[in-house]
Amino acid sequence: MPIERMVIRINKKVIKDTKWRVLQLTSILLAVTGLILAIYNNGYWVPFVISSLVLTILATNTAAKISKYFS
Repeated sequence: MPIERMVIRINKKVIKDTKWRVLQLTSILLAVTGLILAIYNNGYWVPFVISSLVLTILATNTAAKISKYFS
């Protein structure tokens, strides 16, 4: 099987995963909220950005596990 077809198949599995989608969406929303709070000089932006980074790491680990499982 050509490598391109294998990569596309793995990526489809990751994108269809609900847990990965929820983690990515929540991470993006937290990052945007943190950015807005930082623009308005609100001190609560730090926990939002840190939470966003943690969720991004968790989503990346989830995608790696799915990719490893299906490869």
